[in-house]
Amino acid sequence: MSTDPRASDRPRDYVPLALIGLAAGVTAGTALTVTAFWAVRSLQGDATASPGATPELNSPTTWVFLVGSLGGVLTAAAVTWTLLSPIGSTYRQGGMSLVASFATIVVATVVAFPMETIAGRWGLLGAGLVAAVAAWRLARAARRAAETA
Repeated sequence: MSTDPRASDRPRDYVPLALIGLAAGVTAGTALTVTAFWAVRSLQGDATASPGATPELNSPTTWVFLVGSLGGVLTAAAVTWTLLSPIGSTYRQGGMSLVASFATIVVATVVAFPMETIAGRWGLLGAGLVAAVAAWRLARAARRAAETA
């Protein structure tokens, strides 16, 4: 709390909070999505056979992929929404949450496919763990940014 009487006259700067909160949401969603990709690759095992002509829509790998991808998108939106609550604008929170959810799809794809190609399914697990730690650290930074805004 500042003792400067003019401190209350200044508008609050929420830009750092918005950027850090958005990054935290995207990395949290990416962590879940990439970990789901690892689970799919683990369920598939070392299958080298080509897929059949008709996809199996009721297989466990399909469900893990769909639920994991949707869970990552929803996680990104929820984390961003929660971290941006000090802004106090539902419109801005919702907009940034929507951006985080779409960005999660892009970032998870950009991270997952090269990691799986380079290091196999264990590269996916490693990328998921790195993203989870980054999301945790960014969430802490967002809370600090909310205090200083």
